[in-house]
Amino acid sequence: SANLHNRWGAAFATLRMMYTISVEIGGGIAAARRRSRARHKPLLNDTMLHLHARACQVVFEIITLMENGLADGAMARWRTLHEITVVATVLAEHGEELAIRYRSHAAIEVKRAMDRFVLSYEQLGFAPPTERDVAETELEYRACLDRFGDNFGSEYGWAAQHLGIRKPRLVDLEVAAGKGAMQSYYRMASYNV
Repeated sequence: SANLHNRWGAAFATLRMMYTISVEIGGGIAAARRRSRARHKPLLNDTMLHLHARACQVVFEIITLMENGLADGAMARWRTLHEITVVATVLAEHGEELAIRYRSHAAIEVKRAMDRFVLSYEQLGFAPPTERDVAETELEYRACLDRFGDNFGSEYGWAAQHLGIRKPRLVDLEVAAGKGAMQSYYRMASYNV
């Protein structure tokens, strides 16, 4: 551990400083939004603040893992940070309409989670979901597909229309965000996972 800090201590300190600045900036923006009556692009701005907060949390996890010599764990968390960055970049470029789609896509993810849970609740030792929960989940899922189209049901379906791709993948979002070159790093981090 002493060797680690002797070699990387200055870099860790710089990263911690950048993390602190990012947290303070995000907190300042959030406070200003709470005080403001202006509601220009409300869903986009709220989504970006949420993604910023999530990214700050992940950076803190990365720092903690690196400072404790857990490089593979830090790389796994970096993958998550990269995904957050790509999503935030695409949302920032395409605006409020895409933010609406992104947030609405939660119904698709809930449906997927419900479907997996229905298949495994017994093995996990849980009670089955109620018929009402299953019906409500299905209703919200169908409402999203009716509103946004069948392509919306894929993993990154929230971006399908804006990217002009039927079933976009992370690599498609990376290219749209101008971060396609990072795919090699992402794959390298995936090998460790």
